[in-house]
Amino acid sequence: MAYAALISLKHVIEQIPQDEENQLVVNSSILNQQKQLIKSIHENIAVLVDFLNRFPQNQDSQELLEDRIREAANRAEDIIEGEILDDLCFHQYGCWGLMRFPRQVVKYFVQQAILRFGGMIRVKLCNKLKLHQDLQSVLKEVQAIVEQVKIIVKSSKGGKDLILTHSFRSSSTSSNVSAIGLEEDLDKIRKKLYRGSSQLSIIPIIGMGGIGKTTLARYAYDDSLATTTTSRHFDVRAWVTISKGYGVKKIISRIFDSIKQSKVEIHDKMDEEEMVVNLYKFLKDRRYLIVMDDVWETSGWDYYYDLIRAFPDDGNGSRVVITSRQEASFFGPSTRPHHMKLMDEVQSLNLLKDRVFGKEDCPPELEEIGVFIVRKCEGLPLAIVVIAGILSKADPMQETWEDVADNIDGAMNMNDDEDFARILSLSYTRLPHHLRPCFLYMASFPENYEIRVSKLFKLWIAEGFLESNDPDKAAKDCLDDLIKRSLVLVVKKSLNGSIKSVKIHDLLRDLCIKIAQDEKFLQVVNNKHPEDVSNLRRVSACSYISDTFWRSTEKSSIRTVLLPLPSMNLIFSNSFHLLQILDANIVHLQYFPIEIGHLFLLKHLALLTSDFENKVGVIEYLSDLKKLETLILMSQSRLRRRDLYLLPLATWRMPRLRHLILFDMCLADPGAPKLTIFKSLETLSRVSSFICSEWAVKLVPNLKKLKIFYQSGDIAKTGWSEYMLTNLFLLSSLEKLNLHVEGPTSDTFPLQKSDISFPASLKELTLTSCRLPWHDLSVVGSLPKLQLLKLRDNACCGQRWTTNEGEFSQLKVLVIERSDLREWVVDEPSHFRRLESLYLSFCTALEKIPTSIGDINTLGLIEVQSCKPSAVESANSIREEQRGYGNYQLLVRIFQPDPDPRGLRKRKEAVERRSVFRQNKRWLE
Repeated sequence: MAYAALISLKHVIEQIPQDEENQLVVNSSILNQQKQLIKSIHENIAVLVDFLNRFPQNQDSQELLEDRIREAANRAEDIIEGEILDDLCFHQYGCWGLMRFPRQVVKYFVQQAILRFGGMIRVKLCNKLKLHQDLQSVLKEVQAIVEQVKIIVKSSKGGKDLILTHSFRSSSTSSNVSAIGLEEDLDKIRKKLYRGSSQLSIIPIIGMGGIGKTTLARYAYDDSLATTTTSRHFDVRAWVTISKGYGVKKIISRIFDSIKQSKVEIHDKMDEEEMVVNLYKFLKDRRYLIVMDDVWETSGWDYYYDLIRAFPDDGNGSRVVITSRQEASFFGPSTRPHHMKLMDEVQSLNLLKDRVFGKEDCPPELEEIGVFIVRKCEGLPLAIVVIAGILSKADPMQETWEDVADNIDGAMNMNDDEDFARILSLSYTRLPHHLRPCFLYMASFPENYEIRVSKLFKLWIAEGFLESNDPDKAAKDCLDDLIKRSLVLVVKKSLNGSIKSVKIHDLLRDLCIKIAQDEKFLQVVNNKHPEDVSNLRRVSACSYISDTFWRSTEKSSIRTVLLPLPSMNLIFSNSFHLLQILDANIVHLQYFPIEIGHLFLLKHLALLTSDFENKVGVIEYLSDLKKLETLILMSQSRLRRRDLYLLPLATWRMPRLRHLILFDMCLADPGAPKLTIFKSLETLSRVSSFICSEWAVKLVPNLKKLKIFYQSGDIAKTGWSEYMLTNLFLLSSLEKLNLHVEGPTSDTFPLQKSDISFPASLKELTLTSCRLPWHDLSVVGSLPKLQLLKLRDNACCGQRWTTNEGEFSQLKVLVIERSDLREWVVDEPSHFRRLESLYLSFCTALEKIPTSIGDINTLGLIEVQSCKPSAVESANSIREEQRGYGNYQLLVRIFQPDPDPRGLRKRKEAVERRSVFRQNKRWLE
């Protein structure tokens, strides 16, 4: 991956002056003695980056050239960062550490060092000479590559090589999956869901990879989003993706995670039988729809019969949908699988045009080429969508489409994965260079893994292959581009419409793994360990890794270690000395690894351990990690008991820290500000019992996101004034605030208007169990930029809420969940003049929704879940009233528990009908 290596090296070089300015590197030999060499390398990097941007498509000769570029850039980065590491170590533990002491003491220790450690100093001088020679060697190689590049550029006449390079035509198609070609399949699945036997039915959807099984199941599952049919028919719905190696416990746990209204507590110590019983009890007497997507190991599903015991058959029309690549005997003889077929030519062409042009017309000259393209895809939807993703980002020119058509391998055999991979590989070779590392990085997550976007962005930025002054925006733009190209799938969106989590199709993931390993960008370690472990830079463990593997990597310079699954093994080896990313916050480490304190180049650190309380001194070492940008700490022992661990004052001494996320941990009050101001800190999340003292708030002037957990018992003893929330207004850059009170709500001392002062910059606010009186909510309503408000678990107390003129003027989304609110008064729609979505759930006392809410012009959705029947009726009345005015845009979704869950009323009616029939029959006789 030449581009990623160049951009990473570019960032390292450009960071050197900032390190000097921030005193992270003292008297750097690089700046003082090798400045000219570094500058020359930097200038040549710009030439090579420009070349890759101008020639994004890989030719055979260019692949060899890119290998040379990657190796040269990696070598240069290792040399420079190795020297930076030496300087940091020398400053921390060597003679430079003496600069903290008076001059007389320094003079004495220097004399002793010359006498006793002259050998060490001579080695240091030899290293300087070797550094100069190594940099000269790298520069010579880079200059030779640049000369070769100039020859290629000079001999090139542009043409096809540059057709796709500077195309920025935005695709008019939506990022949502298209249902074109699936209409007949969808109709059949709907009939199986809503009609047929009243007994529990298994509905298998069978087909090859990429044929659209998940898309079909998702459309049937999400049918309620358009018509509310599914939500009215089924009391409970759950969607779970089954990965390889899943067992009964994991599947049931995922089912409970998917069910919104579930209050069943699931924990790791439960055995399989307990979980089966819990699910059975929850589903009993409810009509449910369970979708188990992407079941691979159908022939080895020995646990299927254990799992099916958790699904009660109450004769109420419950359904279980399974998507799989092969039919299995356990489906039962009475089960008729739905076999998906490849698309015909007309359906394929319609899908291609829809994905490329959306509602726009396809030019006739391109439609002819489109027919040729879809014929080569042989009706496989995923192949068509991938090719459409390429064409949607290119200029709509005949020459461009012909070029794409020529590169699709003809006569494709759908039973051969390698042939199909040739079509998918076009999705990579046609990517601009800046998107390629982002795409390949998706391979580092396990199959069917739901990737949180916030985490993905942090990792991309820490890797250093995003070239922008605004890395967060660059990361978002890259993800949006990959989604538009149909290379990444959206899994969840937040209430404000932003993407919350994504995933990648397993076939595309296989492609990513192969390319990433071929280009030595990333090594994904599965059950079989790789034979060649030389020059590893990134390692992702998707299965257990033995100690032998870690020890075998000692000759590598690993920069990234990702452990996305629990039960992984981590052994610190000599190959970690240049480590920049360690993400292991799912892996339970019994002991806090003291070696972390010496990894001075770390940018991203995420850990889960039960050993924090015994390693206060080790935690202090974290303050030496001056380059750290993201720190995520979770204590496993804190998950079992609610006492909190106090992080030491040293945590405040990390000048580059951007994101600090602490699970059930407290930060020490910094007191008087002798510490460095955290100009870079943007996120402080999940910190417990945080005291917003004036000094603490002033230390984080650029904070954008703050999430604090408080204990109701502590608040009952001290009151809210102890936490100084009135200083929050000093955070003039704060955009997201979440205040969460844990513990019995009845013990919580109500938050008063005088206890808190919100900053005017707030855009999103979440209050949980704070018990702020409804009449004091005006302090929130007056915020000029507030767009999203979540009030959860009695966030406000009282039975009446009356809004005032001019309040919530910019609010777009309002969520009220588990509230004792009885009467809600909104006199004018101008009170919520920009409201788009209203979510009410478990508001069991609310009599009705204010009628004036329906008069808000921007309102598009009202969702009511488990509320009083009168509130449901008022929501339906609002919809009907708006339809009477010609407004058919307002969608009302109702999720209500079945008033007759056991079906007693229906059974009684059936008995009465049979009785009447018998009487009539006797009368006729």
